Amino acid sequence: MVSLQSQKMAKTSFKNILLFVGLLSLNAKASDMIDPALIKKNANAIDVIVAENFKLNNITVPKVTDDATFMRRAFLVSIGRMPTPKEALQFIELEHPDKRSLLIDYLYNSKGYSSHLTNWYYDLFTLRESFGSNTVIRDNGRLIDWFRDAAASNMAWDDLCREILTSRGNVYETSKPAGYFEKGDAVDDHLSNTVRIFTGVRLECAQCHDDPFQEWEQMDFYTLKAFVEGPVGYKGKGDYGGIFSKVRELQTSSPGKYSNNHVGRLQSLLFSLNAVASHGTSPDKGYGRVELPENYQYRDGKPGEMVGGRTPFGDKLRTGDSRNDKDSLTKFADWMTSDKTPEFSITIANRLWERVMGISLTPVTGDYVDPKDTNFRKLILKLATIMKDYDYDMKTYQKTLMSTRTFQFVSTQKDLKNGEKNALDGRRATRMSAEQIWDSLLSLSVADPDSLPTRAKESSDFLYAGQLVMSKADMAKKVNSLNTEEFNDYLFELYEQLKKKEFPAAEAGADSSDVYSNMRSYRRGVNSGQLKRASEFPSPAGGFFAVFGQSTREAAIDEASKEGTVSQALELLNGQVQSLIIHNPKSSANQVIDQIEGEEERIKTIFLVVLNRIPDDNEMKLCLDVVKGAGNKAAAYRNIVAGLISSQEFYFIF
Repeated sequence: MVSLQSQKMAKTSFKNILLFVGLLSLNAKASDMIDPALIKKNANAIDVIVAENFKLNNITVPKVTDDATFMRRAFLVSIGRMPTPKEALQFIELEHPDKRSLLIDYLYNSKGYSSHLTNWYYDLFTLRESFGSNTVIRDNGRLIDWFRDAAASNMAWDDLCREILTSRGNVYETSKPAGYFEKGDAVDDHLSNTVRIFTGVRLECAQCHDDPFQEWEQMDFYTLKAFVEGPVGYKGKGDYGGIFSKVRELQTSSPGKYSNNHVGRLQSLLFSLNAVASHGTSPDKGYGRVELPENYQYRDGKPGEMVGGRTPFGDKLRTGDSRNDKDSLTKFADWMTSDKTPEFSITIANRLWERVMGISLTPVTGDYVDPKDTNFRKLILKLATIMKDYDYDMKTYQKTLMSTRTFQFVSTQKDLKNGEKNALDGRRATRMSAEQIWDSLLSLSVADPDSLPTRAKESSDFLYAGQLVMSKADMAKKVNSLNTEEFNDYLFELYEQLKKKEFPAAEAGADSSDVYSNMRSYRRGVNSGQLKRASEFPSPAGGFFAVFGQSTREAAIDEASKEGTVSQALELLNGQVQSLIIHNPKSSANQVIDQIEGEEERIKTIFLVVLNRIPDDNEMKLCLDVVKGAGNKAAAYRNIVAGLISSQEFYFIF
């Protein structure tokens, strides 16, 4: 026990957790009410297969890890942060025979789960705040908001796939993710990434030529591309030459009416109108056929030839080459999620296995390998079956994995040699992501990181020059209903109305600058100076997150780095750690540590709070020497906290 005081605190406050996991919230969905007995049954089935693998390969069964290591691992894997000091002490002090299961329930019912999953979506789908050219910058806010809602509502993976692949229309006129196809990637790269995300099949090489290392040919890529061929966004409005010819005429006929400053503002308004009106996926997207490139060089097709859609693997599906197929996007999504396309269920089951267990069942993260060509055929097929039986409920699936004995095995320090395959003999130690590091530091700084402010959704209002013109949906509908001449006239009419301030003033604090006023998503949400979880920052966030390897979220998926650098060490010594935790008497870490009496008890508490474990004898002796030899004992304790946070151990998941 850490102390009598902390023991009483733990047993009292943890009652709320026990009460919470024993009741279903009023907002609970059917997917959240899967029979716990089924979860336990599936977890046991996974353990049996893993045990068979040990026996077959003559592997010693790993030991089960201690409560403290399990706690830290469970928190970081499920909700993306360490336990707060109070959560850590509460769990360690709790005397309950099924405390680990109770903790799993607590974690997967917390807000932290969707926050952590949101970061995963940002990386996997390369979601950035904005994209576009210098003339028309489009805000990705609606798409980001949709993915955030999908994480919060525990949207099933197959439903998510269908939604993003079939949604069309202007993003402001629909609640669907109509911005997915135009989110900023090159068209061919976007398709390759999409296929890789959902099926694990890599077609990047086949975009340009037959893949020399895999079975995919360039024709395979183009016949798949046929399903999604077609315009992405809406065509921009306005005859730029005609507009500025009219400006010059007005400058001549009415000197002073349109100065160069006014011309710049008129241009800004033009760009903003087009950014709203052209943002989305054209209703014509999805031809079901595609024209081969002019440099096509293989015998199975001719340059410029029109070819219909054909799926190169999984469920067999075709579209004709003589006319467009208006249902091709739906057919594409149905093929992707079909039970006859096993790559779909196997890939997401493997991706989430690695997310929970810390190591992939395939050589490369997210890549599909036929189960018969792996060491884990039976396990992979079972995982895919469980995923389908759960109707692609990712939360329940991950909860099942965390409920296995396999998840609880002690970590192994053994490095896999070149060509050596994973033996499932314990978790490999993995470094935290940039987001996990930030959120774990928050856990040592504030009492409840999951109650911090969240980012606001993108405004639905078209704001300009400090005025509320109309909703973005109405603006998009109006602009898209106009022909070129009508749009040119409307642009000047609207500009004159804005000059005369004929619209209501925007609310205080609304983002309504002259240039791209309604496009600046990085100004949305809580003030940048406020503390918040990583998922609430702009994507990508830069600063601290860039230093610790956050993905740029541009074109490549799985791009984040977990390598240590000198810049990271300097950040820890001089940056947020010192102000948020070490020298902050109100930090959650110091609030708990300072209550503990006795040098040994306080040092034990420091280790439990920061590293989530008890110090060994050598560590205890070293820390006691530091405290006893210090003129200022309070500063000595702070230095121990700082030293542990700066240690390599702090940044790893064991």
